[in-house]
This record gives sequence, C-alpha cells and structure tokens, in this order.
Amino acid sequence: MALPTPPRPPGGLNGRREKQGVGTGHMVVMEVEPGPPGTSGGKRMWRILGRRRRAFLGTFLGIFAAVTGVTLALPERFQSSVTFLLDRPSNQAVDAFDMLDQVGRPASLESEIGLMSGRRVVSPVVDSLDLHVSATAGGETYRPRAVLPAFDAGPGAAPGSYVVRTEGDSATLFKVSGGRFLRPGRETHLATAREGQTLSANGIAFTAPKLPPGSEVALEIVPFSLAVDGLRGGLTIGAAGRDAEFVELSCEGGSAELVADICRLVAASYLEVRTGLQQSEAAGAAETLRGQATAVAAQLEEAEDALRTYEARNQLVAAEDRATESVRQYAALNASRLELETERSALTALINSVDNSAAGSGAYRDIASFPTFIRAENQAVSRLVESLIQLEDRRNELILSRSDDNVDVVNLETRIREVENQLRGFAVSYRDALDAQISSTSTAMADARADLAEIPVQQVELARLQRQAESLSNLSRFLQERLQEAEVARAMELPMVRIVDEAYVPYRASFPN
Repeated sequence: MALPTPPRPPGGLNGRREKQGVGTGHMVVMEVEPGPPGTSGGKRMWRILGRRRRAFLGTFLGIFAAVTGVTLALPERFQSSVTFLLDRPSNQAVDAFDMLDQVGRPASLESEIGLMSGRRVVSPVVDSLDLHVSATAGGETYRPRAVLPAFDAGPGAAPGSYVVRTEGDSATLFKVSGGRFLRPGRETHLATAREGQTLSANGIAFTAPKLPPGSEVALEIVPFSLAVDGLRGGLTIGAAGRDAEFVELSCEGGSAELVADICRLVAASYLEVRTGLQQSEAAGAAETLRGQATAVAAQLEEAEDALRTYEARNQLVAAEDRATESVRQYAALNASRLELETERSALTALINSVDNSAAGSGAYRDIASFPTFIRAENQAVSRLVESLIQLEDRRNELILSRSDDNVDVVNLETRIREVENQLRGFAVSYRDALDAQISSTSTAMADARADLAEIPVQQVELARLQRQAESLSNLSRFLQERLQEAEVARAMELPMVRIVDEAYVPYRASFPN
C-alpha cells in the first residue's frame, strides 16, 4: 500500500515558490527569504538593509572622505562683483525713440562689455596691483607689497625669477636663471641696498625690507601682456538679469581681498577710460567747432568789409531815395543845358548881327545890353562901353572941325575899332565858355544816365552782399552756440554709467563649496 504524499508548504519545495512558465512546460523557481506568515515585503527589505548596514555605512563614509579630501586639496576661489547702471538719454521719452533705443541696446551693451574687458581698462589694474608678480616667503605666497615695502614693477619689468636675500642690514636682489626641476638656477647679482633705501633693477623697485638675517623672498614675474590676458579671462561681464540697463562685472581669484580690489579697480578704470573717451570726443568736437567758428568769423568779417566798401564806393542809399535823387539831378542837368544852349544861341545871333550890321559902334553897344551881362553887372563890359561912348563923342566933335583924314580923327577911329573888337572878343569868349558849360553838362547828363542804368545792377549786388553777410552771421551764431554746448559737455565729469553695487570682500569661498 502506497504511503500518501505529504502536503507541500505554501511556498513550494523548501520554501520556494513555483510559478508555471507561460507557454512552456518548465517550472520557474524564485528564491525568497522565508518568513513567518503575514510578514510584508517592506519589513523584509528593512531586515535585509539592517543586516548589510555596515557595508552601506562604509561605502558612504568612503565617498564622503574622498569628496572631503578632494575639496580640501583644491585651492579656494573667491568671487566679487560690481553692478553698473547704463543711463538712458533723457530725450528718449517718445515711444518711437524708445523703440529705437530697445533695438540698439544690445549693440550698446556689447560695446560696454568690450570696453570693460579691454586692455586699456585692465592694464592699469594689473600694473596697480602688480598682478604679474608673485612673491613667496617661508613657503607662503603673498602679494609683493605685503613683504616688500613700496614695491613697484611696471609693464616694462623683465620677466623671470628673482630672489631678494637679506644679509645684515642690507638686501640684495638676484636674478635666477637656468634652473630645472631640482637643480638650482644660476644667480646673477643685480643690486644691493641698505635697509630703508630704494633698491631698483630690471624695472623692479622697492624699499629694502627689514627681515631676519638669511631670509629671502622669491619673486616670479610673468610677461605683463600675459598677466593682462589672464585677468581678462578671469572677468565675467554680462547683463544682470533680463534688463539690459544693468551690467554685472564678476571677478574671481584666490584671495578675498584681492578679488574685491580687482573689481573695485576695474570699475574705477572703466569709468575713467569711459569718461576720458567722452571728454576726448567732446574735446574733438569742440576743437572742430572752434576751427569752423573761427573760419566763419573771418569770412563774416570779410563779407561785412566788402559790403561797407561797396556801399561807400557807390554811395548807396535806399533804392527809392537814390532813384528819386538821380532822376532829379538828371532833370536839373537837362534844364541847365537847355538854358545854356538857349543863351548861346542868342549870343551867337547877336555876334553875327553885330558882324553884319552897318550901324557901327551902336551895334557893338548892343553886346553890352545882352541880358547875361546886365544881370552879372560886368564891370569890364561897362568900362568898355563907357570908353566907346567917350571915344565916339570926341570923334564926333573933331569931325565938325576937321576932315576925316585928320590924324586925331584917324587915331580916334582906330581906338574905337579896338574897343569894339574888345567887346566882340568878350562876347566870343563868353560864348566859348557857354560851349564848355554845355559840354560839361552833357557829360554830367551822360553820367547821370549811366548811374540810373546802374541802380538795378548795384541793388542786386548790394542784396547779394547783404545776404552773404546775413547767412555768415547766422552760421557764426549757430556755431558759437554749438561750441558752447561742446565746451559744457567737455567740462562735465558725470559718465553715462553709474555704479549701483560696489565691490565687496566675500566672506567665504565660491569654490569649492
């Protein structure tokens, strides 16, 4: 009789759970820790972790120790920053200008960043802090001025390794060259100075320090341009947030005080360079405007002189007054010439009448009765007429008692003819004078006609000279105003960039942390 098969435990054979493989005839066996009935999987997991807690704790402590060791082995890095505000011009309140300003702001920001990290800004900082020089004393690294008073190494300092060694009350500077790995280099003596005196060589200068005998300070100088590039690489500049009006300058270094000084000096150098550029631009504009204003002032003076000379030479007055006066003068000259011509015609007719008359001396006495001679009360004509009358009276008396051939009668006749010829000559001379007056009057009338014809031309030239002088005067006034504005801008020292957050000394390292 066969014995009955004992029942299998709930977990399968030996505490195993069996699961029929889907689609196969094999049995899948999964091993699990046996546990009392009703025990949940979470509790079993905690039991497993509890049994292996030492392994987990050891792993955690190992990782923590490794991270701590690496952290302590890495050099500390500190970070400081300065925030600038880019001022917007006040004339951009109009919406259209504001839109244009928004479009042009990225380019302006890039220009400011380029200027802030440029060599012109960074080089003075490297020179001021002697960042191209490192000093080592007693196994510690210091800033050069911390161990060597009044230390200065300009951009022209010769790169290389140096040693300052004290002996007694004096200090000696050596240049070290040729050293490799553990082999010491060759020292070249450069200069020696007593304590408190200035020691200078190879572009390096400092006051001989008071150090314990046998102490030495090692100096390492890198090329100045390399130090400048290194500092530029350590600067991080960008917009502070999404507002492009704020720019943040971050400086990083191995000393908290050093990064604060770097940020502070870079900010000061940037503002100084930027202000200098603005002032130089304003100065250039002022010089250009001053030259233009001087040239225009000289042209204005020449134009005003030409205008005054032209007016004086042509005796110019108002156009209407001058035209009226010229017409009046021409009419007066014309009337005078007509009067002279009339008088000349009458006198010529009188002379011809006397020459053709058979009336004798009576006709010549008509010359004395010519209206012009009567109005003028000519004494010469009057004396000639009186003399002629007296001679004729004496001749008439002699003719009564003597013949015509008598010598006295002939002499009187001769004398009478002479007086008559004098009267006629006087009339002819006056007629010639009238001819001369008529000729001069005609010339004056021709000049007057020419003057009348020149009035429009002169007025056009006068207007041109006046416009030229007025235009130059307006231009000179405009340039003077612009020059004053440029001088004011040149005198201003307020830059368009302001510091809103000063550099600070960080109280803890930014890396590693």
